[in-house]
Amino acid sequence: MANCNLPKSKTVLSLRKKEIVQLPGFTDLDNYLCKELKEFTRHRVYQYSNKKRGYTVGQYLDKYKENPEPYKPRYQTERKAVKAQQTKEATKKALKKIKSKATIRKMEYERDKRLNI
Repeated sequence: MANCNLPKSKTVLSLRKKEIVQLPGFTDLDNYLCKELKEFTRHRVYQYSNKKRGYTVGQYLDKYKENPEPYKPRYQTERKAVKAQQTKEATKKALKKIKSKATIRKMEYERDKRLNI
């Protein structure tokens, strides 16, 4: 489990992005926006407790130790850089597929040409 250097008395919903990412269960979500991370922490607090206010880091760590499961977001990030990277990768994959099909057709054409002569 990741080492959490946050004060145990600080409330979970008042944490900033760098602090949220230090919480166990949120360590792999650093590419998400701050508003998204706040929503995720709010959802996790409601999972662990019925409190709307005053849920501390110490209480979160105690609950997390009982069931150490990383948080799985329900959607991809809205961060534009990540979306742009995903679009680039999808475009490269599509172009590679088109190029391979063209190569296969060219080879078939040349084979047919040789057989007809």
